Amino acid sequence: MTIAFFRSYLALHDFHAEPFILLLDCEIDRDIVVLNNRSQFVAEATRLALAACLLLSAPHIYADSIFNQLKDPSDGWFDVSDWVLNNAVGFMPVPIIITEPAVGEGLGLAALFFHPPEGYTEEQSANAGIKVDEELPDIGPGIEADSEAGPVTDFVLPDVTAVAAAGTNNGTWLVGGGHFAHWKDDSVRYDGVIGYASINMKFFGLPGFPDLTNGLDFNAEGLFIDQDISWRLKDSYFFLGAGYTFLQVDASFDLGQIIPGLPTIGRTSRQSGLGIFLAYDSRDTIFTPSSGTEAEISATVNDKAIGSDFDYSRYDASLHKWWNPDPKWVPGLRFDLQYVDGDLPFYSVPFIELRGIPALRYQGEAVAVAETEVRWNFHPRVSAIGFLGIGVAAESFSDLDEAPSRATKGIGIRYMMARKLGMHVGIDVAQGPEDTYWYIQMGSAW
Repeated sequence: MTIAFFRSYLALHDFHAEPFILLLDCEIDRDIVVLNNRSQFVAEATRLALAACLLLSAPHIYADSIFNQLKDPSDGWFDVSDWVLNNAVGFMPVPIIITEPAVGEGLGLAALFFHPPEGYTEEQSANAGIKVDEELPDIGPGIEADSEAGPVTDFVLPDVTAVAAAGTNNGTWLVGGGHFAHWKDDSVRYDGVIGYASINMKFFGLPGFPDLTNGLDFNAEGLFIDQDISWRLKDSYFFLGAGYTFLQVDASFDLGQIIPGLPTIGRTSRQSGLGIFLAYDSRDTIFTPSSGTEAEISATVNDKAIGSDFDYSRYDASLHKWWNPDPKWVPGLRFDLQYVDGDLPFYSVPFIELRGIPALRYQGEAVAVAETEVRWNFHPRVSAIGFLGIGVAAESFSDLDEAPSRATKGIGIRYMMARKLGMHVGIDVAQGPEDTYWYIQMGSAW
């Protein structure tokens, strides 16, 4: 939900670039982080619910029942699958952990409200999870058949409404809310968010711009709205969708950081954009995939004709692929490409997004990223991962092959916290070009 679901577009004075999406790595998943890639709001909300199971329990459940639901009867290990499956309707407060180095470390709190999806009654859902019945529709691709170590089919992802607030140790804060719903046997999906944020980060320059080694501190504060709706194409894994984004931001930085005595400059700007996207998702689970593909292409246009102060276009393409050649090994591969064209605020320039590199550290109007990860399931519950990444940020698409590349590498540890949902949690340590950072991960890092 990042506040996985919170887009933070920033704009500033006379520099240019596209509404950049700030991935706060809230609740723990950097993937999330990219809302321009239409991350699944309900998956993020459920991740938060899983995290809450470590600390919270529903008041109507007795202590002995809680203990039983937090232990997997198949192996006796700690597992929250039954807790989530049996309590997937109602209200749940959830702690948020922020580990994005660009904004510092922080905490927050979210309130999640789970509702039965269309076709499911409260009576059918209450205290027993939301179950698939022969008379009820299947949820379609996403959670596949049960196995000793895999996810189950008898859990239907609920509709989710959420409100949240969070802050970090560098003064960044945000508040907001969102809603995810699906209708007609999951053939139509909607997710929307609205919020207000004040973001403190650093600007390090752009290709062709003087390098700012230590960065310039800036603040961007304002309102953001994002609305998406998509339709499943027949009974396939494909979704075709459209979206609208709105951002009004007061952005500023202190020129006194360059020359003492210079004033703070700023600008209030508005961005309004319409977009379309085509997505494909055959992952065996939306949490920690072991096989399948997630891919998307999208185009977004900001134009003065629809209320924007800027005229520009943004194009994105992504491909995330997982294989499972052996039960103990799960290799994965990720490719992301972003390109912007036109007159736009420089905070919106795409940036290299890899573990080991803070958000906005390397920006360019064209950005390409590749990353590979291998998970070794050396124990039925515990696994180790290793990952390598490389990213390029260039002044234009044609300059990508000549721009300097930035490499990252790292290792991590995972614990299968929800076997029936295919959900792993853990910690990654990543080394980038300049420093080493750590990240809490819940679900896939992508």
